[in-house]
Amino acid sequence: MVHYTSLSGSGIVSSIKGLVSNVKNRFIAPRGENEEGFPGEHHAILKLQDGRIRKGNLIGPGTNIIARIKRGDRGITPVDKISEMHDINYSLANNLDDIRAADDRMLRDVKQVKDRHLDSRINIAQANAIKLKKYGQSMPSQAWTRTIQFPKLISA
Repeated sequence: MVHYTSLSGSGIVSSIKGLVSNVKNRFIAPRGENEEGFPGEHHAILKLQDGRIRKGNLIGPGTNIIARIKRGDRGITPVDKISEMHDINYSLANNLDDIRAADDRMLRDVKQVKDRHLDSRINIAQANAIKLKKYGQSMPSQAWTRTIQFPKLISA
């Protein structure tokens, strides 16, 4: 004979909330007080050394590098730290060749991190996505060259 126990709605809700909280605490690292994003930023989800995941501070398009430097934000993984230098170099770019040089430097540094096993393969793969941007830039396109903007770190 099977005995069924009735569950109240609040017990189920409480159980689900507890389960979600346990999952979040185990797998998702909390963000620090100064780690909220800025409008227009799209940061990658990174795997931290302890196995948990969190949005990166710097890896991804649209990083407001000036505001992040002023606030004292730093990379949370080796790949995120490389992205900081890439964003600085990109911000200092005056032309497409400078942008390509910044991308090449980033790819070279990411390869060193990969070869030395200093970061997660997932993080390295995301950083290597810059290769797609380089590929797009190598294609002849009037639209591509018209949309490039060269932000400056220092105002004239």
